[in-house]
Amino acid sequence: MKVFYLLVVLSVLLWKAYYAWLRGVNTYVKDRRDHNSLFEYLLGNGATEKEALRPFLLHALDRAFRPLLSQWRLLLILLAFALLMGLIFDTLTIMQALTYLLILLLLVALALLLGIYLFMCVKK
Repeated sequence: MKVFYLLVVLSVLLWKAYYAWLRGVNTYVKDRRDHNSLFEYLLGNGATEKEALRPFLLHALDRAFRPLLSQWRLLLILLAFALLMGLIFDTLTIMQALTYLLILLLLVALALLLGIYLFMCVKK
């Protein structure tokens, strides 16, 4: 079985994840550089370093995931359709193609839940 179609879909998903990571890191670095006085103010008022970094991390997570959350439905539908057609044209039965598609959708859902869990851990 050729896995070319699966590799194309996974590469698009990885590209989106890299884009989100890059946007979040750039936002964090820019905020720390531009608003360092807020960090020093929070430290001076008795906040721990983790508590002082929380506003910067929340803003970076928000900027990283907001574009992805607005596009995930369209991206998932298009990628699922492309993967399903590619697997069917690759001489797989429809049940095998649907099984691969279901596994991919479950992995994407688990990644989304993991992202939400990490966001909630940082937000506390």
